[in-house]
Amino acid sequence: MNDIRKILLISTFFVFFVGANAQYKHAIAIKGGLNAPIDNNGGAGFHIGIMTQFGLYRNLGLELGTYYTSIGFSEAYINYIQLPLLAIYKFKLSPDVYIWPSTGVYGAVCFDIGDFFNTEKYQASSDYDYGFSFGVGLGIERIVINAGYDMGMETIIGSKYSFFDSQSHSGKNKVVKLSIGYLF
Repeated sequence: MNDIRKILLISTFFVFFVGANAQYKHAIAIKGGLNAPIDNNGGAGFHIGIMTQFGLYRNLGLELGTYYTSIGFSEAYINYIQLPLLAIYKFKLSPDVYIWPSTGVYGAVCFDIGDFFNTEKYQASSDYDYGFSFGVGLGIERIVINAGYDMGMETIIGSKYSFFDSQSHSGKNKVVKLSIGYLF
């Protein structure tokens, strides 16, 4: 658990440091929302964390974040600290309204797997996950709304569990996310 705290602390400082030292306009937000796994019959989970966006050149920018993420997986849940790095391109619709597509990568550290009733703990096939993220965001004054998709590349849960059905699931995270946040 100390490793998780170190990763969370370092990544949080990194998000604030990069956002505070960007040469261009930047924004920091607290965001949270729902995760809906696809292809694994899992229950909905949630995510909450901080993110920063900063401009690189004209409308092109980066979004960095640190999130606590919970994903339902058949009869189990998986908890992560997730660190996305996304390229964004902002389109200004009006003085206070922006829309932006995003694409990039994420890395995540798994720190807990258990069943929904906390009666059994599971061991992940891998303690790490990584993959690609795609999404779109809408900013209205200080409110941000995001919809996205994470496509994991690492096999997280293997066939050693009775609830795992290799016919209907790859063992990799595939998650649709909806979130709302507030810019500071």
